[in-house]
Amino acid sequence: AFKFSAGPEDDDWHRGVWVAIGCASRTGRIGCDLGVVHDRLYVSGGVDEATHQFDASVVRWRYTYPHLETLFFRPSTAPSLDEQDAFREVGTLPRAMHAHSSITVPLMPR
Repeated sequence: AFKFSAGPEDDDWHRGVWVAIGCASRTGRIGCDLGVVHDRLYVSGGVDEATHQFDASVVRWRYTYPHLETLFFRPSTAPSLDEQDAFREVGTLPRAMHAHSSITVPLMPR
């Protein structure tokens, strides 16, 4: 995850540091998509860096947004993060024919 070190109005808005939050696949995936639902981060799709095959897994980060805030803003007080077990597979996607993207849609009251 990327932690910006300045606000969007600052000239250096693009500067920051990477914070490790765990592995979303065994060999790494590129071109995947992220979505947040009920404070949970989901990663889906992408291409396995080792085999160049589509990765059909959908994984969920086992921690929540408040945990991520602690990692970013109070790292010395953050509970330990098990990077090897940070993501858990929760589903699979049909094989993509083209690029894939995801969006999170809020639940609209009736």
